[in-house]
Amino acid sequence: MAIDTPARIAIVGAGPTGLEATLYARFLGYDVDTFESASVGEALRPYGPIELPWTFGELSSPLGRTAILTQNPDHRFPADDATITVEQWLSSYLLPLAEVDLVVDSLRPGRSVAQIGREGLRRSDVVPFDDRFDELFLLRIADRDGNEEWLQCDIVIDAGGGESEPAGWGVGGLDPIGAARLASESNILLRHVVLPDEERQREWADRSLLVVGDELPAIRQLDALLDLKRASPETTIDWIVRGNPEEDSLGDRLAPLVSTDPRAAERMARIEQGVAAGLIRRLVGLQVASVSPAQEGWWIDLVGSQPNRLRSDRIFALTGFRPDFSSARELQLDLSPETEGPRAWADYLNAKRSGPEPTRLESAEPLVNHEPNYYVIGRKSYGRRSDYRPSIGLDQIRALFTLIADRPGLDLYRHLPTESA
Repeated sequence: MAIDTPARIAIVGAGPTGLEATLYARFLGYDVDTFESASVGEALRPYGPIELPWTFGELSSPLGRTAILTQNPDHRFPADDATITVEQWLSSYLLPLAEVDLVVDSLRPGRSVAQIGREGLRRSDVVPFDDRFDELFLLRIADRDGNEEWLQCDIVIDAGGGESEPAGWGVGGLDPIGAARLASESNILLRHVVLPDEERQREWADRSLLVVGDELPAIRQLDALLDLKRASPETTIDWIVRGNPEEDSLGDRLAPLVSTDPRAAERMARIEQGVAAGLIRRLVGLQVASVSPAQEGWWIDLVGSQPNRLRSDRIFALTGFRPDFSSARELQLDLSPETEGPRAWADYLNAKRSGPEPTRLESAEPLVNHEPNYYVIGRKSYGRRSDYRPSIGLDQIRALFTLIADRPGLDLYRHLPTESA
């Protein structure tokens, strides 16, 4: 719902979408507090050498680039069509964006949003919609030292990361029996794509490696491990895939996701060749039931089409993530039973599956939640889905502020403001 400036907006998360939303809101004259539990970019740094599947033009906004150049005319960006790594994204764009005056003044690093509620209401209160709208949001803010404070605001934009809680990697989406014993073994159980640098090449060479998962992260990991296998032939790579072994088709299963990663088709082709050449052993129709220590490495017990047991030294459990809305439990959220993200956005994406891929939101309606003026954007809005693209997050910001500012034609990305950043 529309709220005039100078209203106060709290943005949860200073990742790529949170930074862009902060800049957009500040240009429009809103008071903004953007909370980040760590420092800006800290969550992305472990992925530094990984090449992103999108071009720099898709990873940045015209508004952001203009703001950076206004403040630092000598700054140089990669070409719009350049493919860059996470580290290059941070150094060339995200960190300079965080230093823009309009953004840095709103950043609250080292402070997390512990809880979000309405000042005079609880979730269980049955009141008219307008009564919930009239009550200010109340946020409990905590810093790293345990200090806490209250914050009141008119609007909450949740742009928190969607990868804070890994999904289960065993039978039925649960964690395997014995998985808790691996929790402290961060070098054994890996939950995100890790490229084999020189140190890891030495560590993983001639070892038994297991990849669990059938979505794009698993594909990227397998593609990287193929080079290790060719360099160290004694290395074994097992790949566990759910589904019917008689109807297994990697291409069919991943086709809806290829649009989010232009290089996915090439990677899939290399992996299929690797499977055919015996470099990768693909086990279809199986799920992990339990794990237990072996004399060396770990035993993996499998159930499904061909119950089996195998041994592994490293486990890449790349089965996706689930969103964390625990801080918003006192809000009346309407979440999708499939994605665990906002239902309205999930319904919008499902409706577009049968038609052409959406290139631009026609309105902010798919972003409207049951809780008035609480919005979820960016990666977190996709919930368990893995087909998010940063350009979608930018379009969500554009559409959202047409609603908040009650200006249907507003688009700061196409009509750049003349004010100095």
